[in-house]
Amino acid sequence: MMASVATLTPEFKTASGSNVSTRTVCRGLHEIGFHGRAAAHKPKITMCNAKHQLEWCKAHRHWTLEHWKHVLWSDESLFPIWQSDRRIWVPVERYLHKCVVPTVKFGGGGTIVWGCFSCIGLGPLVPVKGNLIAKEYNAILDYAMLPTLWQQFGKGPFLFQHDNAPVHKARFSHNCTPNRNVAQH
Repeated sequence: MMASVATLTPEFKTASGSNVSTRTVCRGLHEIGFHGRAAAHKPKITMCNAKHQLEWCKAHRHWTLEHWKHVLWSDESLFPIWQSDRRIWVPVERYLHKCVVPTVKFGGGGTIVWGCFSCIGLGPLVPVKGNLIAKEYNAILDYAMLPTLWQQFGKGPFLFQHDNAPVHKARFSHNCTPNRNVAQH
């Protein structure tokens, strides 16, 4: 249950008829093993995406280190202009579903960049102007991803791995990758 001591103290006073301070309630909770922890912030995952992630994991569970060495990973990331440092304190089980504070990508404004990496090294960090659309994503694949892929892996074998973002699944983007002779996942 997510609740602060400041919220619990008045409830305790009402229920018990005792006039105790917030600090006394906090000390009492510590004595019985309740210690506040900062809630974990994790991207919100829909049931559909969780199912796809599980299927992907099952399909790749037998891959060896040698297989993973031939993957070029990519993603976009937001560098926020402003971000709250406000903490929410929860019981010890910070990763329990009910104790996690969901986050969403790209909320609050900032600069979005695209990047890629493999076990061999890093690719370029490409600034994205505004929202990333299929046409711009394909341009990034041409002038940033492909040169990195060829520099790091030569003629292959390799696999280009991007996430399930809508721009990656757009018909224009999806049809362009095979035309570049790049296996994607």
